[in-house]
Amino acid sequence: MAELLTQKKWQIIASIPTALYFFILIVSLTPASEWHERVMTPVLSFWNYWRLDQNWNLFSPIVRDINHHTTALITFEDGTKTLVELPRSTKFGLAGKFKDEMWRKWAGDSLPFPNYKEFRPDLARYIGRRFYNPENPPVTLTLSWYFTRIPPPAQNRPQNKLPYHTVSSPIFEYKFTPEDFK
Repeated sequence: MAELLTQKKWQIIASIPTALYFFILIVSLTPASEWHERVMTPVLSFWNYWRLDQNWNLFSPIVRDINHHTTALITFEDGTKTLVELPRSTKFGLAGKFKDEMWRKWAGDSLPFPNYKEFRPDLARYIGRRFYNPENPPVTLTLSWYFTRIPPPAQNRPQNKLPYHTVSSPIFEYKFTPEDFK
């Protein structure tokens, strides 16, 4: 009987973290309120550090309301400029879509947004090395983001062509150093 009681005690102790996890998970999914804040504030840093938050974007992604693409403008030492358009799926053929889709996803879909800003210098150095010429080295690279709002769907008629990306925003500038080309 004592052994059964000891086993029961350990089962209860082991069940506490699971019950606590489900409690905090349910609270995290409730609407914001004073009670919600009181429960979540003490555990939020631990919760986020261990990635215990639930992200349902896999099942219900946020539908974009913009169409966009990114370009890089390289300025060389003699003042000439070259415009580099980062990959766009509309410019790929079928084979290119298979070959370069991950590069396009990272460079075109992720890089313009603030969550990925720490990767922008790496991209600048990569592009600078691709266009490096010892007689006329790149001096700066400016990353620009072009976009337009996607109009609401037209009722009872197909929409064959989306509007061109008319709004431009420079999002990053990089000044090259000689060490970037080594």
